[in-house]
Amino acid sequence: MKLFWGVFSSVGIIILFGWSLIEFYQFTQLIASQGLNPPWSASLNLLPFLLFSLFSLITFMIYKKKNKSLLFPAEIEENDEREQFITSKATRFAYISIFYSFPFITILMLLYPFISESFPYYPIVIMLIFPISQILVYAVAWQRAYTS
Repeated sequence: MKLFWGVFSSVGIIILFGWSLIEFYQFTQLIASQGLNPPWSASLNLLPFLLFSLFSLITFMIYKKKNKSLLFPAEIEENDEREQFITSKATRFAYISIFYSFPFITILMLLYPFISESFPYYPIVIMLIFPISQILVYAVAWQRAYTS
C-alpha cells in the first residue's frame, strides 16, 4: 500500500503539473497572438493550478506527519536492510531505464514539427513522460523484488 500511494502521489503531481503547464502555455500563446496593443483580454483556467496546489499540500502534510524529507520521492520506504536492498535494486533498474526511455522520447520529439499546429504543447507532454516512466519502472522493479 505504501508503494501504491507513493507512485500514485508522484505520478499524480507530475500529471497535474503538466496540466498546469499546458494551461499556462495556452494562456501565453493567447497573449502573444493578441500582441501588446490594447485592448485585449485573456482567460486562464485555474482548475489545474488549484488541484496541483491541493494535491501537493496533501502530500506535504503526509510527509510532515511521517517526518520524511521532501527531497526523497514518496515511494521510497526503507524500514530495514531488506527494503534498503530492494530500493537499491529498483533504483538501479530506474537508472538503467534512462538509457532506453531517453532515446525513445527523443525520437518522439522528432514528430513535433508534424503535429505542432494541432498539438502545440506536445513537448511538455513528452518531457513529463520521462519522470513518469522512471517512477513506473521503479515501482514494478520494487514490487517484483519485494514479492520474490
